[in-house]
Amino acid sequence: MPYATAANWIVYCDTQIIGDLITDDDPETGERKRPSQAEILASEIVTEILLAASGEVDSALRVGKRYTPDQLAGLTGNAAAKLRKMTCDIATAVAMDRRPERVTGDIADRYYEKSAKSLKELKSGEAIFGLDDGTDVSAGLMNTYGPTALDVQDRNHLPERMGRMIPDSKQRFPLSRG
Repeated sequence: MPYATAANWIVYCDTQIIGDLITDDDPETGERKRPSQAEILASEIVTEILLAASGEVDSALRVGKRYTPDQLAGLTGNAAAKLRKMTCDIATAVAMDRRPERVTGDIADRYYEKSAKSLKELKSGEAIFGLDDGTDVSAGLMNTYGPTALDVQDRNHLPERMGRMIPDSKQRFPLSRG
């Protein structure tokens, strides 16, 4: 299920831009009829583009490991609106890839940058939706807890028995643990 609907996409992007991106030229005349708002809402192409954009969001979620698709599906209020806008921006960039000759460079660059920024935030695991997701703020940091040099002082380990070949445990631990 997409994170945004066709009606949401119309809110966040001009219908003329969407219409130009989802319609094809008539093969016989080479002309194109601009679709109405009702045709955009009912378009299978729009649905597929929104699914592709939602897929991009899901892929970024897997990399970032902060949120799950179930958490995003349960968003409400401002966070849900942010997700819908993010999905619509990505959908516009996806649609521009479908018809690149129909957009100017400035508009395309703006949507590509916005979608890349949103996906980067999700991939890096940033807390952009304000959910109490229970993630540890130190997640991803190296665990520096463990035995100290004193804990292993009296053990009969190989390094202690082969002192000339392997440094003993006291020399291998960080100085703060000695």
